Amino acid sequence: MGDQYVGADVHQATTTFTVRDAKGKVTCRSVVRTEEEALLSFVRSLRGQVHLTFEESWWAQWLYELLVGEVAELVVCNARRHVRQREEKRDQIDADELSERLRGGFLKPVYHRSHGTGPLRRLVVTY
Repeated sequence: MGDQYVGADVHQATTTFTVRDAKGKVTCRSVVRTEEEALLSFVRSLRGQVHLTFEESWWAQWLYELLVGEVAELVVCNARRHVRQREEKRDQIDADELSERLRGGFLKPVYHRSHGTGPLRRLVVTY
């Protein structure tokens, strides 16, 4: 299937995804719950080499640890530096722009590494 470039706009309740192919054509748009099972299910449904990006946020470390082993490339970025300023903020527009900037190589990652906090988070949520 080739390379797929995925932009994710993450919020507490939902995450909005845009998927593009190597030519820049949008092949999928989706909104899923910001929950481990739903996010993993969506990412695992993608075929080919998956390149994924999302913005630095409160969710970034958890998402990084959850998804780093599921994709060929994961870029946590400071997209505020890159995304056009506009009066109206819309999740789908942000996901679209992130996927296009990832495909074009215009995003610089901020440092993230796995700290192994996934099991602790699951215990806290379960409690």
